[in-house]
Amino acid sequence: MSHSDKIIIEPDYDIVSLNSNDLKEQILKYLNNGTQQIVIDLSQVNLVDSTGLSVMIAVHNSLKRMGNSLELVNVSEDILKLLKITRLDKHFVITESVH
Repeated sequence: MSHSDKIIIEPDYDIVSLNSNDLKEQILKYLNNGTQQIVIDLSQVNLVDSTGLSVMIAVHNSLKRMGNSLELVNVSEDILKLLKITRLDKHFVITESVH
């Protein structure tokens, strides 16, 4: 889904080592095409593991070099707790819904 230059990605799977590369590939296509704002809607995601976090960090770092940051929306309580423990909540933009 797209809102002007903002791309919203809505994975319908857990972002774990088994499939986090799929998400990375999808995001890289957008970044390589010049997209500067990426939102990941986590409403259908129940679990993110360390590999999934590393994908999010890599995306965030790529966006940061362009003066932007990764936005996460519809984050479950468990995933938010993980982001707080890892202090990634201080780096990612976390909102309740897409703006």
